[in-house]
Amino acid sequence: MGSAVVKTLDSHRQDAAYTLIMNKMLDTDSDRPRMDLSRLKLYTCPAVLDKLAAIVDLNLSHNNIKTLPASFGVLACLEILQLDHNRIEFIPKSIGDLQRLRVCSLNRNRCTALPMEMKNNGNLQHLYVDRNDLTTLPEDLPKNLISLSCNRNHIELLPDTITNLKALQFLDCSNNRISELSHTMARMTRLQRFNMADNQLIQLNTEPEGMYGMPSLTSLNLRGNSLLFLPEELGLLDTLTQLDISHNRTLEKLTPELGELCDLETLSLNNCALHKLPEGLDDYTTDLRALDLSYNQLARLHPCLGNILTLRTLWLTKNRLVTLPEALTCLTNLTALYIDENIMTDLPESMGNLCSLKILSMRYNRLTALPDSMGRCSKLSELYLANNKNITHFPESYIELKSLKAMSLDVGLLGSFSVELLGWVTNLQE
Repeated sequence: MGSAVVKTLDSHRQDAAYTLIMNKMLDTDSDRPRMDLSRLKLYTCPAVLDKLAAIVDLNLSHNNIKTLPASFGVLACLEILQLDHNRIEFIPKSIGDLQRLRVCSLNRNRCTALPMEMKNNGNLQHLYVDRNDLTTLPEDLPKNLISLSCNRNHIELLPDTITNLKALQFLDCSNNRISELSHTMARMTRLQRFNMADNQLIQLNTEPEGMYGMPSLTSLNLRGNSLLFLPEELGLLDTLTQLDISHNRTLEKLTPELGELCDLETLSLNNCALHKLPEGLDDYTTDLRALDLSYNQLARLHPCLGNILTLRTLWLTKNRLVTLPEALTCLTNLTALYIDENIMTDLPESMGNLCSLKILSMRYNRLTALPDSMGRCSKLSELYLANNKNITHFPESYIELKSLKAMSLDVGLLGSFSVELLGWVTNLQE
C-alpha cells in the first residue's frame, strides 16, 4: 500500500514538472520551439527530456545544475544549448548525438574535460567554455567550428590538431598556462581574431608554418606574456589591424619589421621594458591611429614617429622623457597626447602645429615653461598641467583657446597671472 502511494506521489511530481516545463515553452506555434529554464534554481536537468525532442533552443543557464543526464542526446532537434553559470563537472558522451547543434555555451562551470564525442557535432559552429577547470582540449574538435573560446581555464598546451579547424575565425585562449604554440598555426587560413593574452609564452616560433602565413588575421593579442623578443617574421602578418603586445615586462626591444604592418590601426606596447623604438617604424604603418607606449623606459623618441601622419592618439605616460622631438609636432591629425609622469623640462615651440589636438595631459613633470604657440591649438578642449611646480609663466596666448573646457594647474601659478588671464580662468570655471 505504501509503495503504491510513493509511486503515485512520484507520478504527480513528474506530471507537475512536465506541466512547469511546458508552461515555459516559448513560441509554441513556431516551427522552432524554444524553452527558457534559466534562473529557476534547478539542481538537476528536467527528467522529461524525452518529451522535449522538438526543442530547438534550450536555455538552462544560471541554475545550480551539477550533472547532465546520459540521455541528453535525445534532444535531436536542438540547435542552441545554453548551460552557462552552473556547477557542471561532467559532459555526457551523448552530447555528440546532437547532430543539429550549432551553438553550445558552457561558460562558468566546473568542467575538467570535454568528451571526445563532441567531434561528432558536425554542425557545431560556436563553442564557449570560458571559466571552467579544463586542462586540455580534445584532440579532435568539431571540424566546422567558426568560434572557439576557452579563456580562464588551466590549459597548458593546445593540441596540434587544432590547426585542422579550417573554418575557425575566432580563437580565444587567453588567461591559461600555454607556453608554446603549434608550429602549423598558419594552416588556419580563415582565422581573423586570435587572443593569447595572459599566458606563459616566452617566445614565438619562427617556423614557416608558424602563425606568420595567416592570410586573414586582423587581430592578435599577446598581452601579459613573458616574451623576450619579437621575431622579424611578425612583419609578415600584413593583414593585422590590431596588435597588442602590452604587459610583456621582459620585452626590451622591438623588431623594425613592425613597420611593415601596413594595415595596422592600433598598436599597444604599454607596460613593457622598452628603452628605445626602432628606426623604420614608420616605413609602412600608413593607417596607424592609436599607439600606446606608456609605462616603459623610453628616454627619447625616434623622430620617425613624426612621419606616422594618421596617428590620432599617442600615450607616453610613465617613461623617462625629458623632451619631445620637433618632428612629433608634424602629427597634424593627433587629437590626444598623454605625457604624464615623465621628467619633461620643456616642449618644442612648434607644439602649436598640432592643429587637431583636443586633449593634452602633461601632469607630474618638471616643465619650466609652456610654448606660446599652443595658443594656436584652436580645438584644444582639455589641458592638464597639474604638478609641474617649476612653471613660472603662463602664456597670454592661451586666452585664444576658445574650445577649452577643462584645465588643471598648480594653484601657485595663479599668482603670476595677469588680470586678463585671471578673467579667462574664471570664465573657464563657469
